[in-house]
Amino acid sequence: MGLRHAVALCLLGVPLGCATAPAAGPAPAAAAAPRSGTAALPRCASRADVERLHGQRVLIEGRYEVEPVPGGKRLQAAAIVLPDRTRLVRAYRPVPEELVYLDRRVIVVGRVFRDAGVGAQEQQVLAPHVRPERIELAPGETPQPVAVPTELPSPPVVRTGPELDAHDDRWVQAFGRLTALKAHDEDPMWANATLALMDGAEVRVRTVVRSRWEPLVGSAVTVVGLAGRAPAGEARGLGGRTALCAGHLPRCDLVRRQAPGP
Repeated sequence: MGLRHAVALCLLGVPLGCATAPAAGPAPAAAAAPRSGTAALPRCASRADVERLHGQRVLIEGRYEVEPVPGGKRLQAAAIVLPDRTRLVRAYRPVPEELVYLDRRVIVVGRVFRDAGVGAQEQQVLAPHVRPERIELAPGETPQPVAVPTELPSPPVVRTGPELDAHDDRWVQAFGRLTALKAHDEDPMWANATLALMDGAEVRVRTVVRSRWEPLVGSAVTVVGLAGRAPAGEARGLGGRTALCAGHLPRCDLVRRQAPGP
């Protein structure tokens, strides 16, 4: 069960099969050029489109995202998020020259794959991929201000339920108190956590490493994760590759990035 959980958590918090991550991801895209000559390209806007257009040159409009905290093998994927929330892996590490696109809508021209688009013997992440020829900001978007060109900006801090809802399906740093931890019956190495935000709103954090979280039960914490708006009758959630810091730290993601190990 532990191995299955590790596989499920290896990329972007969704159940994907994963091979060992390669040392580097795809090369940077060419500089953005005017979008002439792309009208005839098929548009890729969903997971169904990815399956249908596997290996083809396509036009994509989506949101540029980078995982704020590295995982095993220092995997820290840059991805294009499609309108249906499908994430297309663009690189296995942040691409410094593309940080100006972070959390912005972008137009991408490139080839899309239902997997890594390489041979089964090659190291890869088994998730949908895109190999961009060019990336540019979508009309009406402005560049992300990046204080240090090579440093990934931190996700926004949220303190209340409405703030979390406003960042649905985006990375955040949640300030609250770790109120409970329940070990999985089938494998007590893993647990589900409950976080109370500063307005008392409850947030569920599923499948965390019990030994890392248990010492902080009852304490003020910061949790980095992918915000999930609560369906009717259910608690809000934080998913993806979550990270935990003691206290309320606006750079918890940076602390976790610099920590040894996954």
